[in-house]
Amino acid sequence: MIYSFVRGPIEGKPDRKKSSMYEQIAGKFRSAMPEFPEDSNLDLGLGIKQIRLRMGMTQSELAKDAGMKPAALKTLENGYAKFTTTKNLEALAQALKMPLREILLESREWFPGNFFVTKLSEVPRENRKRRPKYREDIWFKQKPLAISGSQIALITPPLKAPSHYSFLIINIDAGKELRDLRLPYPNQVTGFVQRGSLKILYNGSRELNLFGNQGFSLQGDKTHHFINQDKDNPLQFCLAFS
Repeated sequence: MIYSFVRGPIEGKPDRKKSSMYEQIAGKFRSAMPEFPEDSNLDLGLGIKQIRLRMGMTQSELAKDAGMKPAALKTLENGYAKFTTTKNLEALAQALKMPLREILLESREWFPGNFFVTKLSEVPRENRKRRPKYREDIWFKQKPLAISGSQIALITPPLKAPSHYSFLIINIDAGKELRDLRLPYPNQVTGFVQRGSLKILYNGSRELNLFGNQGFSLQGDKTHHFINQDKDNPLQFCLAFS
């Protein structure tokens, strides 16, 4: 069941001056994982390779159909070349029978800084040996944050782009609470209680009690607090927002 605090159109301007718990979480995450890419980008070669493999084509076949030199396609797919010419991109799109926009969108999916923390990444150039057809898997492990009696696992990066979502798994110790959460914009915050007893105080005047296997939605720029009502057992819930 989804409970929602939002009723009708959003009115008024959000207050962006007040710092919030979301900003503290993002700041602590960046400090804990300074090596993790924050800005949105794309891995063009790996995106093209994944599409080619799904279509059952070899590198030689794709290069021939696109009128490219096999060596040029090989270096692009293996990550030694980051980009190619517009002419080559258009020829690859035609050979793969896929709009160029779709190729670029898939290539964004393969860049580790765009979505989930545990993403494929190429080996830093200074730390790798040049081996043909080789791309090492590097996984950015979760680093749970300890904040105010809570353990927060941020499994997506805190991106700047408002079109991307952040996803948290939050554990609140027995009888503890996580206060003063607020987004700088009136975007939706959606959650799902996995286990425990969650009390939400919203916008200073409304409250809701939720239990395992129940969900909620609220307007993120209104200050809200998450409280574990159980004095003996921890609370765990998921939270998604942009």
